[in-house]
Amino acid sequence: KYGPDRFDGNLMTHIHFQCEQCNNIVDIELKSEEKEKIDNDLLAVLNKTDAILTTSEILLIGICKQCQNHDMN
Repeated sequence: KYGPDRFDGNLMTHIHFQCEQCNNIVDIELKSEEKEKIDNDLLAVLNKTDAILTTSEILLIGICKQCQNHDMN
């Protein structure tokens, strides 16, 4: 499905944060109870449709701390 540019070598349970200024992508590792809560929340949303979930990907987008600090100078 995804090309080589989408390969993620981190096998731990995690979501991604991408900075909209520098485009850096950071892995945010999740504890098992955090993953379970997110999974349950996603399933609750999905239950509003007739769709069947096969996979999900969470990408948070914002401005990283380094870019925030750079903007303040």
